[in-house]
Amino acid sequence: MATQLQPGLFDPPPASSSQQAFEEFHRRNPKVYSLLCDYARRMKARGFDRYSIKTIWAVLRWHTDTGTQGQEHWKLNDRYYSRYAREIMQREPDLKDFFNTRELRTK
Repeated sequence: MATQLQPGLFDPPPASSSQQAFEEFHRRNPKVYSLLCDYARRMKARGFDRYSIKTIWAVLRWHTDTGTQGQEHWKLNDRYYSRYAREIMQREPDLKDFFNTRELRTK
């Protein structure tokens, strides 16, 4: 019986699109969205009109000890943070235009 290896932190996503990979991660790990929104709102309450999703992502990566689904330890892959920024700004009216984004390079 062959053992299926877990993809590495920097491995490219499987054959599915980057958006599909993000949606699967988001579905399996709703706490990530919640933590990102909480931290963004804290920065907004401190007076920031705009903030870096990458900075928030790094803070969560270093200061959170909760595991994500399918992984032994908390690991946040950098390929998802820009999609979370877009998702948050679309779904959370108080955080609309809070992050700077660029055109997505992968679909």
